[in-house]
Amino acid sequence: MTTPVSIPAGHKLVATDFDAYENLTAVWTSYAPTWASFGTQPAIGDGSLTGRSVRVGKFMAFKIVLIPGASTTYGTLTYVFSLPAVPVANQCCTAWLHDTSTGFRYAGAAVMTSGTAQIDGVQFTNGTTGFSGTSPITLATTDFLIIEGLCEVA
Repeated sequence: MTTPVSIPAGHKLVATDFDAYENLTAVWTSYAPTWASFGTQPAIGDGSLTGRSVRVGKFMAFKIVLIPGASTTYGTLTYVFSLPAVPVANQCCTAWLHDTSTGFRYAGAAVMTSGTAQIDGVQFTNGTTGFSGTSPITLATTDFLIIEGLCEVA
């Protein structure tokens, strides 16, 4: 990591400045998120669970994508997804669920709890009590979930 550099007040950034400032040219890094539940544990099987993140100073942007496969099992109760770093305070990010059988899309929010490297609550706008294999939809092959956001980390 480079040493942080202060940007002088009133300075207008130009393309050649970006290499001079801490991590402004940082690249996304893949990570393997875990998927768990507060009940019986799910298993990705032949589905796909991917994550990627980038850190710039004390901020981290991340994206988690879950695509169930034919052998995916969904467990019971609400889901938890791991993050690559620990948020410094309770924070929220966005969640988006796509039901391929109906074409419906559900927008929602996810909660990152201070002191844990995880998302432990996903709530969609249709008023469900929490995201699980049967809420707000019964998950099936090729449905997909995207959770992404920006948070302050230690």
